[in-house]
Amino acid sequence: MSADNYYMVRKHPLGGFTFVMGFASDVDVDSNEIIPEARESDPVFVTRDLAMEAALREDAEYGASFHPETCNEHRNVNMRCNFCGELDTFCLSCDLTTTHDCNQSSYINI
Repeated sequence: MSADNYYMVRKHPLGGFTFVMGFASDVDVDSNEIIPEARESDPVFVTRDLAMEAALREDAEYGASFHPETCNEHRNVNMRCNFCGELDTFCLSCDLTTTHDCNQSSYINI
């Protein structure tokens, strides 16, 4: 059986950072992934990197990522889809992406 889980580093509601567990199969009625919120009872870390180190020590089928809210300065890279030519944007520092609906995953770095 699959665990279906992942961890995401988020800002802690009391300051600092934390990590939360989500499940890839948690979706709303429009099939959009439900991203878990940070709670006051979650552990607090001074930096997002320390929160990530702690998250990576946990077992997760889909690993860990940074929520876009934790990114001080997005370092975006644009990639062109090999199939339809649309441009998608990916941040090199967090999980922020803007993608099109071609449903292909082959890109050309531009």
